[in-house]
Amino acid sequence: MLDEYIDVNGINAQIMHFNEEVSTSSRAGAAESTFPGVKTILLAHEKGFVLAIVEGIKKVDTQAIALILETSNVRLATPQEVENVTGYEVGGVPPISVYGTPTLIDENVMKHAWVLAGGGDKFSLVKIQTRDILEHAFEARVETIAR
Repeated sequence: MLDEYIDVNGINAQIMHFNEEVSTSSRAGAAESTFPGVKTILLAHEKGFVLAIVEGIKKVDTQAIALILETSNVRLATPQEVENVTGYEVGGVPPISVYGTPTLIDENVMKHAWVLAGGGDKFSLVKIQTRDILEHAFEARVETIAR
């Protein structure tokens, strides 16, 4: 699914596959330390869902996101919700190719030219330019959403 999206849209990105899980940001950083790791997290709220992209070493600020979305009760989506909404399992959600779910990108992510992110499953990462994330993620916008 992700590889097809990259090909169809002509995105300069590379999916890397590993023999061990790389679903946590610390493992992602160790997998290829040249590029910082980011995580794509699905959040639920009373109006629906939103993807949050933050640096792997940071945490999502759900209060900031609630203010941005003018909503309350922002929470992490359950693993079942993640799979149902994104089509990917927890730990493998990429920053692009998730249709119909608005995306918030933390401003610190955009300070990097390239990042490593979920590559579609727990054994894959995608190396991608942050400008491509901003251009191709659904309704993407840059906000301050990490702490």
